[in-house]
Amino acid sequence: MSMPSLVYVLGLSGAVHIVNYYQEAVASHGREGASERALRHGWGPTTLCAFTTALGLGSLCVSNLAPIQKFGF
Repeated sequence: MSMPSLVYVLGLSGAVHIVNYYQEAVASHGREGASERALRHGWGPTTLCAFTTALGLGSLCVSNLAPIQKFGF
């Protein structure tokens, strides 16, 4: 039951980071090309965050407790 909430929060946090990168790009170089600069700058940290979260959830799959194992899966 908690997985939809987790996915929602992770997606929202990624979006907040990308918006922050966009605002920084607009402030430093103007609006033209800001979205491209923000995505170019932000894809690495957000991808790394998603990857480490997936690894963390995957590590729960080896738990001996069935509810924890199901949550990881």
